[in-house]
Amino acid sequence: MSKSQTSSTGYYGWRESDTITGIGLPSWFASDIETTIAPVGLVVSVALIKAGLPSPNMANDELIQLDIEAVTDQVERYLSRDLLSRTRRAIYYRPTNAVYINPVPVSAITLVQGVDREANAVTLALNVDYYKRGYGSNVQLYDINNQYEYLQVTYTTGYGASADVPASIRKAIVQEVFRQFKRRQDPVIASDFTVDSLSSEAQSLIRSYIVRRVM
Repeated sequence: MSKSQTSSTGYYGWRESDTITGIGLPSWFASDIETTIAPVGLVVSVALIKAGLPSPNMANDELIQLDIEAVTDQVERYLSRDLLSRTRRAIYYRPTNAVYINPVPVSAITLVQGVDREANAVTLALNVDYYKRGYGSNVQLYDINNQYEYLQVTYTTGYGASADVPASIRKAIVQEVFRQFKRRQDPVIASDFTVDSLSSEAQSLIRSYIVRRVM
């Protein structure tokens, strides 16, 4: 079997496809995920980054904010986690009778709908049309009434506000922003060895937070 990522965000799950026919098979994971309510604020502040720079008064706030957002995105993709709270909607085409909710941590599931071929949505009831087990980093919906063309789930992810994000993750983001700032200022610095554009030091800080799915 081959695996190809089909989520719109590019890193939240896999959908298997047959190598000969190319026909998608039923999957535990979402085929498409979108953010419907974006997170508010930054995981680490611009002021915190400026305080650690050699010439904080010469730093450009807008550029630093862009660096923070870009590094945060790198870390979230590396971990398959959302850091700040946001609302997402996932679509499961041809779902099995059990699906996983990604990315994690999942703080609330607000709406589960079955949608038919004519795009008519029916709200499914917890403990009637489906059941939920697990919490945080391993949430699964199971025994789903899957008579519909696809399943649509709206949910909230993330740790909460910046202060709720684990300190080691925040530290890794600060370190990576500093590293990239230094390399931008001095183009002759040799390129570091990185994985997913993260240094080995940052990886060591956050490795324990990588999602390992329990099937």
